[in-house]
Amino acid sequence: MINCGFNFNNTFARVIGDGRDTLFWEDTWIGDRRFKEKFPRLYRLEEDKDAKVCDWVRWVDSIPHATWNWSRSPFGRGSDDLEMLLNLISSYNSAQNSQQNWRWNLSVDGTFYTKILASNLDEKLYRHLRNDMGIVINKLIPQSISIFTWRAMRRRLPV
Repeated sequence: MINCGFNFNNTFARVIGDGRDTLFWEDTWIGDRRFKEKFPRLYRLEEDKDAKVCDWVRWVDSIPHATWNWSRSPFGRGSDDLEMLLNLISSYNSAQNSQQNWRWNLSVDGTFYTKILASNLDEKLYRHLRNDMGIVINKLIPQSISIFTWRAMRRRLPV
């Protein structure tokens, strides 16, 4: 599936809820990397590296307020990193009263549906086959016939 341009793991997003089950530095909860990897200077300054999101960030009227436990105050590039971190946290929309959950990005309501997955896979597979083989796949032809033709052209028919 990855060769066709479809990464199944990237179709899910973590919803942290109230932050009681999510570690601030160790878990990926905003973006695609952990904060300890994205902001190593700040991570080195932090005294409590195992703090949870709910321990550090409190939302008051949908505005996040963070409390820190630094070994010393960040300065220079560390203060620039802190500003970037605060911007990321403030752009995050928290479901403050809900529990941790997962959301499927391919559906509007966040629920996993096999029909949507199948149509996305078909589209990616057909696009990959057109680019790879230089053939046109007609969706009016049954899928089994298209697959048979594709296998025959590649001399991959099971006998």
